[in-house]
Amino acid sequence: MIPPWISDVVLGPPKQSRFGPKMKGKGKVKAEPSLTPYPAPTPAPPAAESIPYSNKMELSEDSPVPHSNGVNDAAVNAESTSMDVEEEEDAVVREFDVYVHPSLDSDTKLYDVRYPLRPSWRPYEMDERCAKVRIKPKLAQFEIQYSLDIDSENYNEEVDHNLKITTQTLSSSSKPSVNDYAVGFLRGNSLHVIPLHAVVQFRPSIAHLNGVQKVNQGGHQPESNLKPVDNFMESPKLSNNKGKAVKDDAKEANEHINVDEPWVLLEYHSSDSPVSCIYREQTLEGGRNYIPLAMKSSDYLDSCGSATSGFTRKTTGPSKRYLLTRPLEERLKQWLSEGPQVNRFVALLHLAPNDSVEDVLKLLQHHAYLVQGLWVSKSSLLHDGLSALYRDYILLQFSKKHAVHESILKLVKPEDLRKSLLKPLAVERSLLKDWKFKEDRDLSFIKQYPEIVKEQEYAWSVREKKILESLHGSGKNISSSLKSSVSPSTSSITKGSIELGHHKDRNDVRSSVVSTMPTKGQEALEKAMLELLRTYKVLSLNSIVQGLQGNANAGLPEIENVADQIAMKVHDVYVLKSLGKPSLDKFRHVVIEYLIGKGRNAKVKKQEIKLAAQYRLKKDVSDAEYSMVMNELCLSSGGSWMLKSGALR
Repeated sequence: MIPPWISDVVLGPPKQSRFGPKMKGKGKVKAEPSLTPYPAPTPAPPAAESIPYSNKMELSEDSPVPHSNGVNDAAVNAESTSMDVEEEEDAVVREFDVYVHPSLDSDTKLYDVRYPLRPSWRPYEMDERCAKVRIKPKLAQFEIQYSLDIDSENYNEEVDHNLKITTQTLSSSSKPSVNDYAVGFLRGNSLHVIPLHAVVQFRPSIAHLNGVQKVNQGGHQPESNLKPVDNFMESPKLSNNKGKAVKDDAKEANEHINVDEPWVLLEYHSSDSPVSCIYREQTLEGGRNYIPLAMKSSDYLDSCGSATSGFTRKTTGPSKRYLLTRPLEERLKQWLSEGPQVNRFVALLHLAPNDSVEDVLKLLQHHAYLVQGLWVSKSSLLHDGLSALYRDYILLQFSKKHAVHESILKLVKPEDLRKSLLKPLAVERSLLKDWKFKEDRDLSFIKQYPEIVKEQEYAWSVREKKILESLHGSGKNISSSLKSSVSPSTSSITKGSIELGHHKDRNDVRSSVVSTMPTKGQEALEKAMLELLRTYKVLSLNSIVQGLQGNANAGLPEIENVADQIAMKVHDVYVLKSLGKPSLDKFRHVVIEYLIGKGRNAKVKKQEIKLAAQYRLKKDVSDAEYSMVMNELCLSSGGSWMLKSGALR
């Protein structure tokens, strides 16, 4: 039988303090004999005796009393059902390159600053109110002094003059060991990890209430809990407990250092200040001297088990159990559309355990291409329009060479589309400036089915003409240059410089592609492009092509290669590498690097640029030099500068 006072507690509204937080969840209710029940706003529930036994609530010391929190059982069941659905395995949607920085320079330390007594929606507003920061470096002890909002309605103007304060001090307490703590900076697809020196938590200091605050020239000393140095040296109390004595000695030595170590004043800079931006850029610049792997770890594991390559990935493609319930053609088509795009024939046979090899090969020739002895999904299954055409062009290059130089692939525009089409098919090797096909050549299939290999080679020769005609139309120069770049002679040179010739210059590949143009034509193109950039200062690749119409007879790959030689790329636009004035070029390079680090559409101010130049060049830049460089590269808007769009104007 339920005591009547418990039902009153359940039904009665809980009394809330004015500033107390609202109660959430369920909690135990402590029974008190003197508890006065609240008047029930609704009619009293039926007596416990009238409730059937199966619906009675059995109370015990371990079971909490039910509390009305406005959540019904249907909502709880719906939430639990949704959580069960979300427990399914997630797919990988994004990958990052991780750069681990051992540490910053010897004069810089990184701290994790926390304010546990302040919620995120009510910060201290240090950018506007911070007055003084000081530190004891050996102990990682901080103090931050900030001004109070005396105009606030919560500020008591009628308090005694001796108790009235206009500033508040935050004192730090550090975490004992932070060997496994680090901070990460995410920029694009790069994650920079830097170890922390210490983790500090700031709480308000009440030294002004204890009457022990002392004001010195170096600042106030709110160290009321510390004894004078002389007291430590009198007679330390030794205990019979050996461990306790060691602990007391360590604490005493720590306090002795605390008293002796002087405070070091620091200058506070907000997160968006120029100094903070420079430190952040300097931090992220380091740690990029690395040797890239030829393939990702997942691809390496797949290559170790080539018989099941492309089939063992649980996060890619439909399940085998489901596919085996479908007809063979639908089965293969769905796998090629939703699964890995590059497949070995042996792995695909696992999808047809009860079908003949001839039937599988017949269907594969309808829905896939043969590239390097591997079956690759047809572009029409994955893309439409120009994207499908670009993907066919990429597969055409890989059908001839296992590694394709990036200069040949730059015909696919824009860059993000090119990479999205390449990543499922190949691995980028930035050191060699090429893309290597994702899987090694399937020699077993080539030897076992030579007739199908010949048929696919002939199909690629027919398909090549259609691809080039569709891409270039009437642009015969571009078509001829691309054909020459993938001709046997050029192919052998490129392969030698990439696969075997590590001792050669990496620019040999680019020079071999550019050398397909006659020398006089290349000189004319360089001259026309220089004149165009001197006139318009900042141009995009499309603007360069438009400006060269009628002045140079060249295709898009040649134009882009020449632009990379005589100009510098800033995001998606080109500028001249040099103006021919050494003193001005140094400042100009600082501005270009700063614009690259800030982002394409970022706005910068004069103070930021001058501070960055002073930091790099160790000197001040005159207003004339500043105006000349900024007007060349940027447009002024509302006191800020933004990189030009690169359009012809």
